[in-house]
This record gives sequence, C-alpha cells and structure tokens, in this order.
Amino acid sequence: MSAFDLALPRKVMFGPGRAGELADLLPTLGSRVLLCTGSDPARHRHLLGDVEPVAVVRVTREPLVDDARAALDEARAAGVDAVVAIG
Repeated sequence: MSAFDLALPRKVMFGPGRAGELADLLPTLGSRVLLCTGSDPARHRHLLGDVEPVAVVRVTREPLVDDARAALDEARAAGVDAVVAIG
C-alpha cells in the first residue's frame, strides 16, 4: 500500500512509517489529546512526543457503536482538542 492522506473533514494519515510524523503534528492540533490505542497504551507513548494524553481509550477488539459513544463521552468530558488513534 502506498502512503496517503485523507481529509474527512479532519486529517487522516495512513501508510507505513506515518506514525513517526505524529510527534511533530500533535502540537499543531492542541494539547488535550484523547488517545485511542490497543490494550497497552504505553506501547505507543513514544509516538506522542511531549504531549501527555488527557484521556485514553483502549480498543482491544473491533469497536461497536456503543464503544464509539463511550469514547465520545470521554472526549467531551475531558475537553479534548484532538483524537489520536494508533493501531
């Protein structure tokens, strides 16, 4: 697969090695980040640079609509500027 960007209405980045761009991109999006990741959030912590997530959602299986609603509630409660999903 070739790397590409997709705007829907926000930026979505796909492709091998693209996660390495995250630390430079995050400060332009805001400092209050919701991190969506697998069962071990520490596994991707180094990709965030100096940004410390204000909330973390663990996604250990294909998410259901109720999972997405719960994540949205958490994002709203934490007042996030950006949602970062890695995995």
